[in-house]
Amino acid sequence: MITPSFIDLEVVAVEIYFFYQDRPLSGADINGTFTLKGGSRIIKFSTKTSGTGTVSLVCPEGYLHIEAKKVVDRNEVKLMQESSINSRDPVNKKEEMNERKPRILTVNQASNLIFNEIQCTGSVAILGDCSGSMSINDNIAKLRRTYAAFWETAKKDGLKSKIAFTVWDTESYFCTKSWLGLSDDGVVKNWITGLQARGGNDTKTAVTDAINTFTSVENIVIICDGDVTPFTFESRKEFRSRYPKITFHFVAVGLGSDFKIMKEMAVIGNSSYTATNI
Repeated sequence: MITPSFIDLEVVAVEIYFFYQDRPLSGADINGTFTLKGGSRIIKFSTKTSGTGTVSLVCPEGYLHIEAKKVVDRNEVKLMQESSINSRDPVNKKEEMNERKPRILTVNQASNLIFNEIQCTGSVAILGDCSGSMSINDNIAKLRRTYAAFWETAKKDGLKSKIAFTVWDTESYFCTKSWLGLSDDGVVKNWITGLQARGGNDTKTAVTDAINTFTSVENIVIICDGDVTPFTFESRKEFRSRYPKITFHFVAVGLGSDFKIMKEMAVIGNSSYTATNI
């Protein structure tokens, strides 16, 4: 009898981050359910978030519902996240499994910033939606603060990783068409200050422009209020297959109508999803 040295169970590692008022919701009570694909079984679980407001799970294909509760300043805070967990391509070696990154889901509520952190390594291009709908609920101001905070953090880190900033409506508007350096400080700050919500929306053009301009980019962060025109789930799936080495991070702002599509797109390939102020 031959015993295999490695068996791929085809499960997915998932990390859920909870933030409230720009701080990790540490020590929160977690209750959740996981529904196996086809609804054949529902699994209930409970735990607490870590000091970084994080819960780590290993899930088969199915649907995840998770809630975090904690009393903060005498008020009960309740954050929720739901997501489909899609199957992934099987691997044949343990080394291949070790290279797989966990799927990241983040909930960010009552915050001044659109996101507090994005789990990524390597070069990153941050794409912000500046279409007319971003004028609602002070979203464009939050976008400015988010770019500014990210820039200040990157400077303190000595710009160890390449970063680029751009926004879009029906076309792209680059901070610069090259990776940012410390000498660009004034240019970056002026560009951030001048961001305004205007015009229509073409997310696909924005992503394509970023990839063509920053050809070595490893991570693309897409920040928008839910309108991912003209992407659909199927067109996004085909588009994603063209760029297997790029990790996409979707950041949903406010209460946009297309968040479901953003979340579905995020589970394709090596992507993450953040819901902020929901």
